[in-house]
Amino acid sequence: MHLLGVLCLQSGRFPEAIELISQALASHGPQPAFHSNLAAAYLELGRLIEAAAHCRTALRLQPDHPDAHHNLGVALRGQGQLEAAEAEFREALRLKPNYLDARCNLGAVLHQLG
Repeated sequence: MHLLGVLCLQSGRFPEAIELISQALASHGPQPAFHSNLAAAYLELGRLIEAAAHCRTALRLQPDHPDAHHNLGVALRGQGQLEAAEAEFREALRLKPNYLDARCNLGAVLHQLG
């Protein structure tokens, strides 16, 4: 179910991705990657609060999950919490130095911060 949800996420079918990944969570219990992918789907729908909640759950389960840090940064930036977003993007880059999306988003936040 999770992988089908990821395919839906990659093909832009976000509500279906949320449904499938949620079913996978119900079947398999808490999984950091499942929560991070749910967050990505919620981000695409502009549902920043739900996205941030799933990122935080993923990070409680696996504090060194770079995608969860990145997704949390995106959610925080969308909520205007620029300093917190900067910290999340920096942590994603510390964990995965070649993470291009995190580097681009960090640059955007730093630009916004002046």
